[in-house]
Amino acid sequence: MEINSKEYWDKRFSINDWTLSGGELQNRYFYNLLLELIPTNIKDEILSKNMSICDFGCAEGDGLILFKDNFSASEITGIDISEYALVNARKKYPNINWVNSLDKKYQIIISSNTLEHFENPHEILINLFSHAEDYVILLLPFQEYDRIEEHFFTFDFDNIIFRYKEFKLIYLIMNMLYM
Repeated sequence: MEINSKEYWDKRFSINDWTLSGGELQNRYFYNLLLELIPTNIKDEILSKNMSICDFGCAEGDGLILFKDNFSASEITGIDISEYALVNARKKYPNINWVNSLDKKYQIIISSNTLEHFENPHEILINLFSHAEDYVILLLPFQEYDRIEEHFFTFDFDNIIFRYKEFKLIYLIMNMLYM
C-alpha cells in the first residue's frame, strides 16, 4: 500500500493505529502550540469577525476542537482524506463540519504537520491559497532532514513560499533543535 494514500490513512484510522500511536495526543499538542503562536492581533480579528476556519488534514479533529473552543462563534470545518478519520471525528465532535474535500472558500485555512506528507507540498499550498480569503496558517516541521517514513518533504530557508499573489508571509517562528 502506498504511504500517504487514501487507503493508507483509511487503514491507520480504521484499525485504531492513529490512537495507539499517540496521534490524538500529538494532534492536541501541536494545535495548542499553533494557538499559542498565532499573533494576538490575528486572534482578535478572528474573534471580532467570527471568521470561518477550515483545517486541512484534520485527522480525527482532536486538535481542531481546540479552535472550536477558542473561536466558538466561528464556522469550523475539518477536511481529511480518510473517511474513517471523518467518521471518528463526527462521533467525537458533532458540532464541527466534517468534509473530505476543499470545495469552497474559507476566511482562514489552517494546517498543522500535513504538508510534509506530500512530495510536492507547494502544489497543495497554492490550492490552499486559492480557497482562503484572508489567511493561511501553517505549522510545519523545519529542517527535518532525518525524516520519518511518512514525510516526503523537508522545509528549509530556500523552499518556503514567502509571497504568492496577494498572500505574503507575515509571521515566522523557527525552532531548530540541535543534538
